[in-house]
Amino acid sequence: MAARAYGRAMDTFCGCDTAALDDLSSMVGERAAHLGAVMEGVAQVVATTDWFGPDEQGFQEQLDEVYERARELFERLRELGELLREESAEQSACSQPDGQSATWRDGLRALRTELPRAVAELGLAPPVLGGPFMMEDPIGFVDRLPPLPDLGALGPLIGGPLLPSDPLRPVPPPPPLPEGEEFALDPEILAETEQDRRVMLGALPVIGTAQLAMGIHGGVGRFYDHVEETLEASGLGATTPLISMARIPHHVAGIPLGEKSIPAQALDVVDRQFANVAQTSAEVSSAVGEGDWAGATRAAERGIFRHIDASVDLMTANPAPAIAEAAAGAAGSAADIAEPFSPAAAEPLRDLETTVREAGAGLENGHHWLTDGERYYDLRRQYAPLPWDPQG
Repeated sequence: MAARAYGRAMDTFCGCDTAALDDLSSMVGERAAHLGAVMEGVAQVVATTDWFGPDEQGFQEQLDEVYERARELFERLRELGELLREESAEQSACSQPDGQSATWRDGLRALRTELPRAVAELGLAPPVLGGPFMMEDPIGFVDRLPPLPDLGALGPLIGGPLLPSDPLRPVPPPPPLPEGEEFALDPEILAETEQDRRVMLGALPVIGTAQLAMGIHGGVGRFYDHVEETLEASGLGATTPLISMARIPHHVAGIPLGEKSIPAQALDVVDRQFANVAQTSAEVSSAVGEGDWAGATRAAERGIFRHIDASVDLMTANPAPAIAEAAAGAAGSAADIAEPFSPAAAEPLRDLETTVREAGAGLENGHHWLTDGERYYDLRRQYAPLPWDPQG
């Protein structure tokens, strides 16, 4: 082995690269274990195969013989791996005053000489290991490999000047957010812009018609609620299943026209955009009038984040919330119809309503968490404070 081939000359000797030798030892052990697992799998597959007769018995005997020899070979490889580790430890204990450590190539060359000898001792023919197409010297390519580059020169590619001096040091928690700064839109401004939007878009042929249909759909839902409350107050609650029957098509119509439909999501974005422009303009003008330029900059930044928030909601509008709401409502109405006649049949419908409604709420909450502009605004202030943020 490389670590034992101490060639003494002028009171010097050469050894090996212990780190490479350790890697080679681990590789040999892992490959031996992998080959052993493969042989075990082959034996199990053959044992579970339906095959009877003299041919099967002869094949089984040959397989057992090959398996036993392969097991001995794997054991020999494991011993070689342990030997490599011992040589590495022995080399580490030796001093190297004037010599130059051998490289990992020496370890592979040593394995190249040991492996054929081990195979010959076990009496295994080459086809057992690789068949007639296996190259005569599978490790001979090592001598033709170019030398490895100096890994120290790769430092800037790995971390460079931006790599922290102590990358494992825990990151300190960010400072708390300053208080007294409202990000949400003013409800009064939002209500006013919604009313203005209804007036402006109501005159347009297509959008106005869609807006009117959505308003009618919402009015029908409120009418059903009022009728049910009136029947319950009059002691005629037994007739509410009739209202529930009428609600089912109303729930289905909520997919294109309901409060969570794609048109409703788009109109909500329009309202928020108009309200954001009005509110941001008022906040910036007020701060400038007071000479608070930092406050004006913060107000403008909040407006930018609110604008991005609404724009992302428009780009990611989808029918999933409306479908979940319609399915849950239809299941609840079906349960109301079935309950007076069969409470047992109504119970799974109630469970379905709850499950679908929770799934829809989960989708909406996840979407809001991913697109919430206020959360990203707070993250910016925590982890990247700017000069116009409140200091101290």
